[in-house]
Amino acid sequence: MSMCALCAPILAALLSLAPVPAASASNGMEWALERWEGDGPARLDIGAPESTRAPPQLPRIPASRPWTLCAVYPHLKDSYWLAVNYGMVDEARALGLGLRVLMGKGYENLESQRAGVSDCIADTRTDALLVGTVSFAGLNDLLRPYAAQHPVLGLVNDIDASVVRSRVGVPWYQLGWQIGR
Repeated sequence: MSMCALCAPILAALLSLAPVPAASASNGMEWALERWEGDGPARLDIGAPESTRAPPQLPRIPASRPWTLCAVYPHLKDSYWLAVNYGMVDEARALGLGLRVLMGKGYENLESQRAGVSDCIADTRTDALLVGTVSFAGLNDLLRPYAAQHPVLGLVNDIDASVVRSRVGVPWYQLGWQIGR
């Protein structure tokens, strides 16, 4: 998985929330996109030849305006979240988006993440919030009113669907299957 494998679908999901003129639908770059239904793995014929199992391609969609995003991660202490951050920064730059990144103090520190989310929400320049949460419902009271007026996307970690417009995650089942095969 490339460092930007998560970033492209995250930013594509965000950009798909706003209308995009048909003439600007693609600039030639495409990313593989896997779709999931509920908590189950994607419908994929494991017995099929690998060449026929390629996920559909998603064209890069230009930003409809210069969005300013605020991303809140659990931490930047390991290679996983560093890779997510690298890809997010790289894609935001390529798409001409503003990106502010805040990190919590780890999975055991919900209050730190709540402070970061509050900071993003209070910043009037923030057009959309991206949250890799440390708690399924621990941010609901902050996110619910904000999500009524702004896009909120859940990143990687599970989050209450009632407070986000979309979620972008990792296909854990398929990653495990790939390792096990």
